[in-house]
Amino acid sequence: MVQNGEYFVIRDMKQRGMSISQMAEEMRRDRKTVRKWLQQETHQPYQRSVTPPGKLEPFKTFILQRMEEGCRNAVVLFEEIQQQ
Repeated sequence: MVQNGEYFVIRDMKQRGMSISQMAEEMRRDRKTVRKWLQQETHQPYQRSVTPPGKLEPFKTFILQRMEEGCRNAVVLFEEIQQQ
């Protein structure tokens, strides 16, 4: 991942006439990364993708409650969830 300031450094290097290989070597980045950042019109900060809720999310409170009661057997918990 390219840091915020590096995007502008890469753009400056391109204006000075450096090749992608030279920029990649100097910045210690892959050529494909440098090329990708040069193709962007503006700097776009990195954003993590939102992870979808898991399969057990609807049963999370039940599972935590049962674990506090001392039930740590996954098979028993699974059977109890199936009965619900």
